[in-house]
Amino acid sequence: EHKVFRRFWIFSFFAFIGASLQNVGAAWLMVDLGGTPLQVSLVQGIMSLSVVLVALPSGAVADLFDRRYIMLGSLSGLMLATAGTGALALTGHLSPQLLLALTFVFGASSSLMTPAMQSTIPDLVSRATLPSAVTLNGMTSSASRSVGPAFAGILISLLGAGITLITNVLAFVGLWLVVATLGQSLAVNAPAQQRPSIASAIRVGLRFAVTDSHFRRLLIRTLACFVGVSALLGLLPSLVAQRFDDVGAAGARHLGWFLSCYGVGSVLGSLSIARFSRRFSRDKLILMGTLVSGIAMLAIVYGESSSAMSVAMFAAGMSWAVALTSINIEAQLILPKPLLARGLSISLMALMIALTTGSVIWGAIATRWSIPVALTGAATVTIIAVMAQWFSRSATSR
Repeated sequence: EHKVFRRFWIFSFFAFIGASLQNVGAAWLMVDLGGTPLQVSLVQGIMSLSVVLVALPSGAVADLFDRRYIMLGSLSGLMLATAGTGALALTGHLSPQLLLALTFVFGASSSLMTPAMQSTIPDLVSRATLPSAVTLNGMTSSASRSVGPAFAGILISLLGAGITLITNVLAFVGLWLVVATLGQSLAVNAPAQQRPSIASAIRVGLRFAVTDSHFRRLLIRTLACFVGVSALLGLLPSLVAQRFDDVGAAGARHLGWFLSCYGVGSVLGSLSIARFSRRFSRDKLILMGTLVSGIAMLAIVYGESSSAMSVAMFAAGMSWAVALTSINIEAQLILPKPLLARGLSISLMALMIALTTGSVIWGAIATRWSIPVALTGAATVTIIAVMAQWFSRSATSR
């Protein structure tokens, strides 16, 4: 019923696939370059770090200026970063350091895009349909984790990583054209002279995050839950290469398969949110989803067969989608309209701080000891964090 949202949603799906393909391609390129488990984990970590550094100003800019131009610039940055990575890999000039630098550029562009993109959704649908729109947007992100890695595995095995990443530019072109042809302005209506400075806007957003008890609790929960969960995707490429003794095309197909299982689970998790929400509060869904993620990591470590890993990856993807979509819906409903982009960027920053911290910690542990030790530690920390919050929540309610 919402034609503009439909176009925005459909081409966002292709952009999400492009981002997923870039993540898989970069991680596998680091394996091919002989990177240590810490360096492979840092591919996810540097992506998260770029979001942490750019998120706050991105949210302020999205609240103060026309979001169309912000999204167009961000999408251009994504296309340049993926094409640059592919070209350097194709010519043999890519090093681990250059790969991490270009991954940072890709992550920074993505970070600039995300608050503008998320805060545009309420402009395209009514408030009554906003939870459904947010869930649909989350579902396309989850579906991309199924299609993107499988597509990446096939293309890398057939064409090589360089040509695959250069071709990946096409994934972002459709959304660029949709945004470029939006007829309505996506800017705050206040005159330019009445707009606060970016620094002032950031301070207002941070003050809200500190003083609003509901939003503050959501941020704390995000930080506590996802430090441990970060280990799975960060260490998976190294685990696949080690466990199945696969580097190159065969390894890329193996990695693509497991990430596809994760993506299929994510889609099912997104589709199940409405049903779960009728039985449980979003607060409980966040904790339950995180708990299942911790258990799934243990299953991946100790169930060494391909079939056991596939089932565990499916469960991990489903639980991740349930927890993350619940966080996004809760944030959209808590935040006042004038602070929407800033609040969403702060929520995203909390998630990425957890993922960055976790990537460094678990990658270092995997390099010093072993990947199973790191994943077991991450799963244990995740389960303990959930239990602590659950008992704290129960004590507060009493």
